[in-house]
Amino acid sequence: MKRIIAFLFVSLVGFAVLYAGDRPVNFYEWLDKVVFVSGENYDVADDDINVIVSGSDFYIVTPTALAGSVKDKLSDIKGYVLYFSKEADEDSLLESLMDYHSKASTQSGVRVINGYTSGYSDYRYVDGKKYNVQVAFTEDAILVGYPLILTGF
Repeated sequence: MKRIIAFLFVSLVGFAVLYAGDRPVNFYEWLDKVVFVSGENYDVADDDINVIVSGSDFYIVTPTALAGSVKDKLSDIKGYVLYFSKEADEDSLLESLMDYHSKASTQSGVRVINGYTSGYSDYRYVDGKKYNVQVAFTEDAILVGYPLILTGF
């Protein structure tokens, strides 16, 4: 399990610097924060990290710069949600994050796209199709969730 989590995190960071067409795309510069959805609490020792409790899940909200150290201290990660600024190139982001994706739908007034990537082993079936990446375009940010956006929009 730890190997899968390590692979996922390395893959997510790897997505930060990708090539779309002939031009390099640096998604890291657009990444504002990372939310870890975990079954275990995180002992907050930093004012920049927030922990939100929802039922039996803990949402650990961390700035990008601290995400690696937070991930290393968690063993029960159920999913990730990446928050990108609206300046991110939507088409390049979708193309680089997913092997395939659905047409956009609207949920609670937010444009949402479900997709699949071979870089993440967990998945869910939605309308008979296998998905493990969900992207939501809100007024403030672009959210990318693995396997789904587990924090709401």
